[in-house]
Amino acid sequence: MALSEIAERVKNLTSKRLKVGWFEDKLYPETLKPVAQVAIENEFGTQKIPARPFMRPAIADNKSKWMDHAEYVAGNYIRGVSRESQVFDYIGRMIAADIYQAIENVHEPKLSDYTVAMRRERRGMKANEPTPSGLLKPLEDTHQMIESITHQVVDK
Repeated sequence: MALSEIAERVKNLTSKRLKVGWFEDKLYPETLKPVAQVAIENEFGTQKIPARPFMRPAIADNKSKWMDHAEYVAGNYIRGVSRESQVFDYIGRMIAADIYQAIENVHEPKLSDYTVAMRRERRGMKANEPTPSGLLKPLEDTHQMIESITHQVVDK
């Protein structure tokens, strides 16, 4: 492979930026509230919602793994073994999966009694019905946030 081709491939990679998270088109259908806003509120907390960090732990726990894998797949692209889109798609999927897992790992702080009652009410549960453990898990009421995490590649 010619040096000019290698330089062009490096230029292609460095002219793009990978974004992972929730984008403008991801909304909670019942309220039309952006999923990204709910993610931020849970990550940092609000006056009414305690912080339940998942992004920062995902980054802290996986950053070096992401960098190692990015270096590997970028090297494959530069050597002509793979396509540019594969580099970003592979890393984007990996990061999204690790954030998904970080959300799954959040169990504290526990939900307030009010939140549990609202979840039960939305599901039409009777007062004497036991609360399923899934209703007690933070960050997973509708699964909208956990199921809508994605990635995109943009030009710098």
